[in-house]
Amino acid sequence: AYALGNTVSGDYNTAVGYSALGNNHSGSQNVAIGDRAAVGSRGTFANVAIGNTTMYSATTSERNVAIGHQALYTTTTGGGNIAIGYENMRFSTGASNVSIGSGTMEYSGAGTSNVAVGIECGRYATGSNNTFVGSQAGMGGTTSAPYSSGQQHVAVGHQALKAFTTGDYNVSIGYQASMGVST
Repeated sequence: AYALGNTVSGDYNTAVGYSALGNNHSGSQNVAIGDRAAVGSRGTFANVAIGNTTMYSATTSERNVAIGHQALYTTTTGGGNIAIGYENMRFSTGASNVSIGSGTMEYSGAGTSNVAVGIECGRYATGSNNTFVGSQAGMGGTTSAPYSSGQQHVAVGHQALKAFTTGDYNVSIGYQASMGVST
């Protein structure tokens, strides 16, 4: 398979790597660099996908920046996301999220308007309107999907609010602050 191999009407695309933007039919203004980066693209617009299988399943998503192996891997229609790091937001379909760090917001599902900065920060958080800063801050419970659906949280500090599941409106600041709070 060739980069931009199935493009029919898209313009201003740049693709480098085996099958990068390989199924793009009408997408425009995309950049895909890496093995199968944005390979599922059908009608995407203004995305940047850099890394092996980054934005792999993107079909009609718009205005995303994904940098790192499998970043935004399953996003199909989500837009306005910034995902930087290894497997960052890998199982996400949400929109308007900013996520920086390895494994950060990896299982975020349909969560929207979240900010997560730090290794494994918000990794299992599926809710919306959360702010997590620090290694494993707001990581969330890992027992079963949808994992941690709590919303409107602020957690700043290493492992702050690490085990939360369903609670809303928590503010935890400091090293391991509220680490054992589960609701």
